[in-house]
Amino acid sequence: MTKRLFPPSAQTAPASASPKDLAPRLRETRAAAERGDPRAQIKLGMHYIKGDGVDQDYTEAFNWFRKAADQEDPVAQQNLGVLYSRGDGVAQDFKRAFRCFFRAAKRGLAEAQCNLADAFARGLGVTANDAEAARWLRKAARQAYAPAQFCLAIMYSTGRGVPQNLARAAHLYRNAADQGYADAQNNLGSACADGQGVEQDYAQAVYWYSKGAEQGSPEAQLNLAYLYRTGQGVAKDLAQAAKLYRKAADQGEVVAQQILGIMYFNGDGVKQDRKQAIAWIQKAADQRYPEALETLKKIAPHLTPPRTLN
Repeated sequence: MTKRLFPPSAQTAPASASPKDLAPRLRETRAAAERGDPRAQIKLGMHYIKGDGVDQDYTEAFNWFRKAADQEDPVAQQNLGVLYSRGDGVAQDFKRAFRCFFRAAKRGLAEAQCNLADAFARGLGVTANDAEAARWLRKAARQAYAPAQFCLAIMYSTGRGVPQNLARAAHLYRNAADQGYADAQNNLGSACADGQGVEQDYAQAVYWYSKGAEQGSPEAQLNLAYLYRTGQGVAKDLAQAAKLYRKAADQGEVVAQQILGIMYFNGDGVKQDRKQAIAWIQKAADQRYPEALETLKKIAPHLTPPRTLN
């Protein structure tokens, strides 16, 4: 399982200062921004994005980013693109977002190259072109930008925009996973479990799923739980599997909710609790998960009071 391809993200906000130090530092930043310093203008814009020492105001952030972007600062151009793509502080405009990302990407900013690839992949502000998406992802991946390595790996694994190459995909997943990118750790775990692009190795799958699970990835928690439940690559441990399913289920992972409900119903790894079972399966059914809807029909006689299934 993977998450959405190429999610755009704003430039990382500056670290928050203590309240005692923030006011004078913010005054210095504002003064420098007003003198035309593009780095200060970006920093001030991020204060408005975050509401750090000022009231959160995306319009003010947009205005300061635009001042820096007019000076050809690629970080400001990237941030303007994000605001245009989201419609934060300005009317949503994918064509303007594309132009901002393109200007920053041409200047070598990896994050902008990744977001430009997103625009090409999804046809946002430009005609969709998977080959162009892959080309820009390669540029960002060469800079060891983990999100680009991850997204390019997906393209190689599916043959989208590039010839399918599972070994190349696994290599890129590994590069991103080594940088701590949780989605890549999950997908590398799946490559190891399925033997896609690498030799099948359940112990390695457990290793990489564990890395992603520790960072809170619900997909990695779900996949690691399955290995504990089936005893592949690790000693079978239903209690540990249930704990992992619970972590993923708490984040809304529908398959985890369904399986956790069944484990409660059968008393596998947890104390049997029909009420909890029904509650978790119902959560999955509320997301219209077909297996949960079918399961509820089967256990409907255990519901007290009876409920009508929609």
